[in-house]
Amino acid sequence: MFLMRLALGFLLWWISAWLLHVYVLMPKKSMPGSMFPVCVWDGARPMPMFLAERKKAEMPKRLCTEAVDYHEADRPYWLQLEEIAPATFHLQVWNDSMGDPFESAYQVASTHPERIIPLWQRRGANMARALSFFYAFVPSIVLYKLLFYLRARRLKKKQQASAL
Repeated sequence: MFLMRLALGFLLWWISAWLLHVYVLMPKKSMPGSMFPVCVWDGARPMPMFLAERKKAEMPKRLCTEAVDYHEADRPYWLQLEEIAPATFHLQVWNDSMGDPFESAYQVASTHPERIIPLWQRRGANMARALSFFYAFVPSIVLYKLLFYLRARRLKKKQQASAL
């Protein structure tokens, strides 16, 4: 019985955390600004470059046009690029080991001449996920107590009905 109640408590906690994360704490995808990153090749190393910087460059660097998962062993730099639709890319850049990635999505409309359409950018998704488990304690305890109150009330009515 104890393990069942414990499992129910954890399940309610997980559901509360998930609902908080999805509907309340998840950072919204914001409209791209001047500091919108795209993935470019710097020799053999992929790196993020702001779109405004890239437009100002006399000789722009070559765009990453396929999925890339790049991690440097000696420092906590990680770049992950995935193609989510044809010619549409989702870029995640980590500049430190424990931080959130800076996420952006863009579409390469044409390659000659290059035309990049910024779709959205977001920061703080991992921290929101961690905070949702912290904030979910109170709602999950309230749900747990409410569930056991309703169960006890139903059992009491059942006992009264069987006693008559």
